[in-house]
Amino acid sequence: MTKRLNQRQYAKHRGLSAPRISQLVKSGKIPIGEDGKICVGTADAILDGRPLRGDADSGAVNYNNEKALHEQAKRKLAELKVEEAEGRLVPVEVVTKAIFTLNRAVRDAILGVPSRVSAKAAATSNANEIERMIYDELAKALSALSEDGSIDLGRAGDNLAEDDEG
Repeated sequence: MTKRLNQRQYAKHRGLSAPRISQLVKSGKIPIGEDGKICVGTADAILDGRPLRGDADSGAVNYNNEKALHEQAKRKLAELKVEEAEGRLVPVEVVTKAIFTLNRAVRDAILGVPSRVSAKAAATSNANEIERMIYDELAKALSALSEDGSIDLGRAGDNLAEDDEG
């Protein structure tokens, strides 16, 4: 039978603090049995980076390790769902669409400057005056973008859904 220790005993065995072992257990890095104890051989192998008995080398499945991995994956998935519900996690497609839309607006604003300045510039031969006109028009275009430059990821996501349907 394999040696099993509680978290405090295992911490002493490894020369680590009990809170550190507790943290490793909570994160799913060290699996614990139904009795709440740690299998010393398994935990040592995990912390030492060694392959586990009954793991990939032998082709056999270690139930406790698989269960720990499964629970860890479930916890990560639950955390992602919470972040998405709180609006802290946004699908990459939505962000990509929003950035594309913003970049298109910047491009259009800048490319529109020559048509707005050309007639005025043709009427003057003063290079400093032409430079000021171009600068003023670029400043106006960029100022308008900064006033309306907020990215609404919710709206971008709606647009993405419309694009998928059409």
